[in-house]
Amino acid sequence: MNNFKFFISIIFFSFLSCRENKINNQADSNPILIDSELTIKKSLTIIKAKVEKQVLPDTTVNNKLMLSNDKSLKTFYLNEVKTLERIRESPVVVFINKDNNEYLIAYQYEGGIKNSYDCFEIGYLKNEQELNKVNNYKTSEESFITETNIGLGTSLEKLKSIKGANYEKTERDNIIILTYRNADFENSSFLKRYNMPSYFMEFTLRENKIEKIKFGFDYP
Repeated sequence: MNNFKFFISIIFFSFLSCRENKINNQADSNPILIDSELTIKKSLTIIKAKVEKQVLPDTTVNNKLMLSNDKSLKTFYLNEVKTLERIRESPVVVFINKDNNEYLIAYQYEGGIKNSYDCFEIGYLKNEQELNKVNNYKTSEESFITETNIGLGTSLEKLKSIKGANYEKTERDNIIILTYRNADFENSSFLKRYNMPSYFMEFTLRENKIEKIKFGFDYP
């Protein structure tokens, strides 16, 4: 009786094994199944590439002054400010830090709301001496940094550890410019929230140290 059960078990498992091999062979030889698998892999690769190309956006300076937020100015500077023409391509407001060695330029695009800024530029005042000759606003801020703790003097290594390596690189003389972009409006909840077409962060480095930062929305 036991020998009979053993014999039946062998036949049963042999049948299952043959059936499994047949199914696998059908999948391997079936072009529809193969095409479906390739399509799924291709879609996942495209999605991954889009996610990797979208930079983690910074939107504030010193966790006070925010992009496209006219109310945030009062948390950064209490007094009234006026925009200047012909300093940059758009009307701007120029702020200076406490020690007079850093500047912050806030861009107000044409047609924008008063005190609402669409782009920020941070740099060393020694590199932009003409800013001392215009109407600027002295602040009590020690320095100007983004919410991901990027400021002047940040190393290239630290920058890449925070923002990744998906940047456009330009070199001239001993200067490196790294630009990160988020330009995929259809797949960016961030851009849709601000209703802006694209976002960028541009870092100018000398001797692998940041000496200028510009970030915000591209002019619509």
